[in-house]
Amino acid sequence: MRLVLLQNGVRKEQGCQLPRPDPFDPTILEFIRKPPALQCNGDQHDLTYLSNDEWLRINFTTIRYNKLKVACFYRCFDRIDDDDENIHYDQWVRFNDTVRPECEFVETSCERTSFPRVTIYRNNHNQILKRKGTSLAINSGAKSVILIVLDSISHSNFVRNMPKSLEVLKSVYKSHIFDGMNKIGDQSFPNAVAFLAGRDHQTEFGDVKGFFDEHPLIWKEFEKANYTTYYAEDYPDFNLFNYLAKGFKKKPVHHYFRPFWLNVYGSYLHRRSKYLCYGTQAMHNIQLNYLSQFLRKYRDSPKFALNWLTELGHDYMNKVNVADDDFANFLLEHYDELKNSFLFVLSDHGHRFDSIRRTAIGRIEESLPFFSMHIPMDLRQRFPRITKTVESNTQILTTFWDFYVTMRDILDLGQNNKWEEFHGRKISQINASYSRRGLSLLRPIKDRNCKEAGIPDQFCPCYGEASVDTTNLLVSVDQLE
Repeated sequence: MRLVLLQNGVRKEQGCQLPRPDPFDPTILEFIRKPPALQCNGDQHDLTYLSNDEWLRINFTTIRYNKLKVACFYRCFDRIDDDDENIHYDQWVRFNDTVRPECEFVETSCERTSFPRVTIYRNNHNQILKRKGTSLAINSGAKSVILIVLDSISHSNFVRNMPKSLEVLKSVYKSHIFDGMNKIGDQSFPNAVAFLAGRDHQTEFGDVKGFFDEHPLIWKEFEKANYTTYYAEDYPDFNLFNYLAKGFKKKPVHHYFRPFWLNVYGSYLHRRSKYLCYGTQAMHNIQLNYLSQFLRKYRDSPKFALNWLTELGHDYMNKVNVADDDFANFLLEHYDELKNSFLFVLSDHGHRFDSIRRTAIGRIEESLPFFSMHIPMDLRQRFPRITKTVESNTQILTTFWDFYVTMRDILDLGQNNKWEEFHGRKISQINASYSRRGLSLLRPIKDRNCKEAGIPDQFCPCYGEASVDTTNLLVSVDQLE
């Protein structure tokens, strides 16, 4: 009989010997399978579309090709005030060619004009309508902060299943890939609260069953600084602030995608679509397109975006591979909009459910989510010390507490245009009054252990695993060294 015990670092009082799990370790190869390509063929023709110029159009090419005689209608919809679970719909309006809806979310319907007069098409479209008052110039020192979260993707799993995206991040964006980023909680919510509020979700965050409007979420700080804010998350029943809770009474950010997904997930078209598809569209592409519009509409304004994709990687470890080409293309297509922003591509934790969790490597991977940071190119060129410091920190034990402090540091440096301090011979850590724990990733972080980093023992990566013989009642401590 054998027992697996934690070891290798138990007695180390300073620092952490980070694990280096091989993404292709022989013990996990049986769990690594390339999924078939995602093909969203759909069973209805796309009879309407919302173009980038904000015009809703009827697809007459498809209608003529299929010899259809139809009447098409549209209606705007959005969230109900004081309610994050229900939708308000405007009246249906018929349109014959093009129309310009004055709303972000549009539902369309087409019916036959000949007998039998039945609805043959329903769909949902979205757009970003630029808000007024985005006057803060981008050259003021303010830097946009964009977060793209892929749920349940470990560092190693990103290497395995997102190789094209990883190559774009490294070679085009010069992103820094953090080997020592570690989760601080079991599932998404505690980790998200750590980097979105700098708080412990159980003892410092307040009520987690009701509404979250009064909670200190970081996008509020960006809004105070005149940033335009964005929050999109698929899988609405399991959203961060809605699962076993009430979400938000008021719209939490300027551009909030939840109403769109509520209407999509409740639609007949979604129920009859393939897994991860909505009709002819991959669902991750729908949300990436919403982010794409946001980046382009506010190209010259400071912005904060949280784009969280849950369903893609949550249930099946390898499934995220179907989005690798799309995500790599998205990054390439938007390099001009993102090159002078802080771009964080990350996950909240590794996979918690797949069979790989039965292995030692899988258990290590679960605590080590993927995390990357792109430093704005103009800052890289002016202040090479930032690049050197951040790269050094990629090999240090880091956490989402640090990520929160980093975003607050970026905000403060931009607001006060203090980037010049990185010209100095020595960069010092900030004394963050807004967080009891956490250090800025832009500044030097010394080697530290889990206690110093704020990581609970059960998630500490500084311990390895050793198999020991349990036939003896007494196991020598030397066996655990």
